[in-house]
Order: sequence, then structure tokens, then C-alpha cells
Amino acid sequence: MTEQKQFNDTSMLSALGSRTTEYDLSEPKSDIFECFENTTSRPYVINIEIPEWSGMCLAGDTLVDVACDESKFPKGIAIKDLVGTEGLVFSFDEQKNEPVVRKYYNVRKTRENSETVKVTFKKIRRNNDGKFETQHGTMVMTPDHPVLVQKGLGIFEWVLANDLKPSDQLVVEQRQGDYIRGKQRHRLIQEYLYGRKLVTEEHVHHVDLNHINNTPDNLEVLLMSDHFSLHMKNRYMWDDALDVEQLVLEYNNGANFHSLSKKYGCDGSTIYARIEHLVNKRTQSEALGARPSSIAKKLIYKECNDYYQQGYTIYELSSYYDVHATTIMGWVKKAGGTLRTAHETSALRKTVELSGLNHRVVSVEPGEKQDVYNMEVEDTECFFAEGIVVHNCPKTHQPDFAHISIAYVPRYLCIESKSLKLYTFSYRSYGCFMESTTNKFVDDIVAACNPYWVKVQGIFNPRGGIDLNVNAEYYSIDIGDYLEYIPQHIFGKDKIHVPVFYF
Repeated sequence: MTEQKQFNDTSMLSALGSRTTEYDLSEPKSDIFECFENTTSRPYVINIEIPEWSGMCLAGDTLVDVACDESKFPKGIAIKDLVGTEGLVFSFDEQKNEPVVRKYYNVRKTRENSETVKVTFKKIRRNNDGKFETQHGTMVMTPDHPVLVQKGLGIFEWVLANDLKPSDQLVVEQRQGDYIRGKQRHRLIQEYLYGRKLVTEEHVHHVDLNHINNTPDNLEVLLMSDHFSLHMKNRYMWDDALDVEQLVLEYNNGANFHSLSKKYGCDGSTIYARIEHLVNKRTQSEALGARPSSIAKKLIYKECNDYYQQGYTIYELSSYYDVHATTIMGWVKKAGGTLRTAHETSALRKTVELSGLNHRVVSVEPGEKQDVYNMEVEDTECFFAEGIVVHNCPKTHQPDFAHISIAYVPRYLCIESKSLKLYTFSYRSYGCFMESTTNKFVDDIVAACNPYWVKVQGIFNPRGGIDLNVNAEYYSIDIGDYLEYIPQHIFGKDKIHVPVFYF
């Protein structure tokens, strides 16, 4: 909210928290609170308990896309198995709208037997017969865990899991073989380790020649010529399972280096080194044209082109049909369509509203109580889990779980409970010490409604085996006779103190 709202009668409270009210929850501020008039002249104490104030967490079996040997962990590693480790994780840069690699650390169990929600989303995949079928993915997390939703071309919004609606389109990896959103995964890893973009002449080599082992120690950067020579030397020695005659036959029947490498689980340069001297190499457009066509494929071309002309992007269609982006461009051309520039696509998307083609939310329903976990990621503060982008705890100092108790003697205004809940949500992306958090609660309540007295107690979950309970309180200089109405057990002392914390 841009300015505090105060109400003279409680009948207007029904409008609080409506979707027409814009709240700035990027950090906790006193103007998030909404107040109504205290019409009672006699003094009384208001007690408020917030029993499950927490950071956002994921179910322990959630698969996180970390840099690893993908022949052993093709879909990622469960977050509970990452506890106590540090490494690299695939993340997403909202500003640049592209995948990146960042360091993850401080993976930990944050709560036991926690409330969760199960988010189910639809995705289109090609089965072993080459036909498209609808599948469903699921994600289990705490209700307050933010998930990245695509609202338009290059426009994203973090939405709490409990607030996701059917048809919301989740931001996903668009993972295809060794590519993630059109970028090579092993190249992204090395660019992070080098601290710069690799130039065209530089190629990332897999030391053990296993081209889906993206463990950082298994990657090294070579010049393109050196990498080519290395594979030439190993042309017939690396993998006896690769039948060169079969590769030549499939290439001549319309396959290309990329599709063959995806089929046989190796790098495109490996296929190139084995057969480039045995075949008449084709251009990309010639390769697409060499593939056999059928009535079914022509219908796909037309459908794909229809979607494209509506305004969907090449990469959206690539994710939808689970094929490479160049294949989509070929389909559009075959159907008589004309490809747009990025500028033309951007201008078109500003004039049309399109629903998500893929990874649309189907349902959000209560999940089973279970232990939940979190991790921290530098810089972007998000990562890919179960193929979608989720937020993470931004600072080690943010408490994961706390029981907050609030007691205050109102003067003229009372705090509306819905806005108090929104205020607690604003801490989800705000990093601060536990002591500071408790005192900030007091300061913001005082700024919002100027009570005679307020006390906040924060009972935080143990860190490193240490329990931390923080108490902070405030009283006004004109509290006078109101002291007798403040129950002694609330703050447990014979006299009121200025704001202080202890543990």
C-alpha cells in the first residue's frame, strides 16, 4: 500500500485484502497494516498468536536441478539428499529472461511435520511412439512458498503456492537433452566457473567422455580445434555401442547430428567426428526437408503455425511439442508461415492475451504433513525444482520458523487481522537477524496504531542447537493507570522495560 488506511467503522473491513488492493510486500513496513477505530473507552489487552510464521520450504523428495552426473540423476537430486552440501544449481535470471548457474549452500531441514499443499500442473510430452500425450507434474511445498508465474512475454510474477489459480502458467526449464531453455547446460556451468561468457572458439569437453556427466570436475574448456582432434582420436574407441553404419543410415534418412546425439546420449560433436567424412553434410533447412512427411505431420505443422501466428513464441512452442526450436521454425515454414523478429513478437504480445500452452496449473490442494527443507542460492535467489522456478530463503539470518506472540493495549486504533497476516508474509523475502525481526514487529505496530503498550515475543526454531527466544516491548509516557490492566504473566516482570531483547 502506498498510504495507510484507517476506518471509522468496522463495516468497511469486508473490502480488506481484496484483489483490487495493491500491497507492496517486498519488505515489512508499517503502512501494510490497516486499522479501524477503537470505540471502547475502557482499557483492555489484545493478544495475538501467530503459531506458524515461517520461511518457504519444499517437501524432502523434491528434485532439484543441480550440476551432477545426469546418467545417475536424470531429473535432479532430492533436496533432502543435498543437506550439508554445497554446489551449483540451475537458476533463472528474471531480468534477462534466461537460465543461469549459481552456487547453492545452506541446505537444511527447516520444519518437521509441516502443513503443505500439492500443486498439480499439466505438461505435454512425446511418448516412445512419437505421439504427444498429456502428463501431469506435481510439486509439494508449504502454502507460502513463492512460485514464478509467467504473466506475459518476459513478464513474471512471484505467486504464493496457495494463491496459484488453474491456468496460471509456470516458468519452466524447457529442458531438452543437454539444453535448458535453448542453452547448453554444461556451457552454462563453465561460464559460471570462468566468470564470463565463453567465446565461439571455446568448447566444453567432458573429461570422462560421458556427455551427460555435468559434474563440474568433469568439465574443461578446450579450443574447438583441440576438442575436434580429441574426438577424432577417439572416433572408434570411446563407445563400441555406436554403430557407425547405423549412424550413416539414419543420417541419410533425414536425421541430423543433434537428433542422433540426443537419441544415443552423447554430444553432437561425437556424432560429427564419426560420420562427417562418410556422409554428404546437409544444411539445417535441408536436414528438415529430408525427413519423411505424413498427413499426421502436416496436421502438426498447421497446428504449430496457427499457434505461432496467434503470437506464441518459438521457445513456447518448442516446450509444448518437446522438440528443438529449429524444428519449430521448420514446421512454421512448411505450413506456409513467416517467421517474426523478436521485436515483432514483442509488439504482437502487447496486443493479445494468450493462455499458457504448457505447464499450466491444474489444481492446488492440501498435501500431507511432512518434513520440509530449504536451500539458499546466491544472486538470483531462485532455482529449478521439479522443472519449475521456485524461490529460496534469501539470507541465512532469516528465521525459518517462529511462534510470534503479540499483546498490546490499543489507544484510538486497532490493527485489522487480515493486514497483520499480509505483514507477516512480507518477511518472506526480507533477511534480518531474529532479534531485529522481533523489534521491528514492535516498531511497525507502534507506527501503525500508536498503542499505550505493546509486547512481541518471538520463539524461533533452534539454529546450531541453540534455542533463541526474543522479547521486545514498548510503552508510551502517558500510560499511567493503564499499567494495572497489563497482565503480569505476559511479560513476566514487575515493571515495564524499554524495548529490549534477550536470550
